Amino acid sequence: MEESRLLESEGFQVFKTIGRGSFGSVFLVHHPQVGVVVAKVVNNDDFKLNEWKVAGILEDIRQEICPFIVRSILEKTFEKVTIILMEYANLGVLYGLFYIHSKGIVHRDIKPGNIMLHSPLGSGRLIAKIGDFGEIKIKKQIDNLTLMTQRGTVPYMPPELFLAPDIQKVLCNQKVDIWSLGITFYQIVTHKFPFQSLSETDIKRFMGKYKQTGILEQPDCIKDKNLWGLLTSININNEEEVELAIQSGVGKN
Repeated sequence: MEESRLLESEGFQVFKTIGRGSFGSVFLVHHPQVGVVVAKVVNNDDFKLNEWKVAGILEDIRQEICPFIVRSILEKTFEKVTIILMEYANLGVLYGLFYIHSKGIVHRDIKPGNIMLHSPLGSGRLIAKIGDFGEIKIKKQIDNLTLMTQRGTVPYMPPELFLAPDIQKVLCNQKVDIWSLGITFYQIVTHKFPFQSLSETDIKRFMGKYKQTGILEQPDCIKDKNLWGLLTSININNEEEVELAIQSGVGKN
């Protein structure tokens, strides 16, 4: 209730609560100056400055604003909380990932919960946008490996981070997002994970088998062999391959 009253005192009309957590709350709101947006009210102790920094990097050049990234619009800090206003996302995920990687940003927490759907008014279509940049790593040199700590959500976590000791930093690059996106696509298409269960043992067994063979068995629900071949071989950092995948309907709408 306190968050809602704070938003109302700042001139927002609060439509509904989208979600709540230990970090704070997320609301769908309206303000005459910005229209309908999402207001993320975060406890100051949990506010991650990187999430705001990445907004500046992604929007530094206005003509390059990517339609597949949820944009942060405004941030304001109060005594106990920080309010972040974000574009309301109501499938261009591949291009969105290609775009943030081209800016030296590794997301580190790609999963279905961080992919939001937006339907432009009157368009009759859905656009998937990547959101929640709270765990990002900003690379100083785009093509080089960077030391990273274990971050992300376990079922989507890549082998480099999942198998690393908790306190150890490991050398990684943008490929950590590719693994997470692959698991996400697999789950969206098949409604299950590619491992037997979510136990640490089964996830490690799957990772070990994939490392040895480099082959992911085609699920029964995917009949198109060409589509499956494209899904399992695309180079996310190659713009031509990303464009081909998008034209084929992979990760689009």
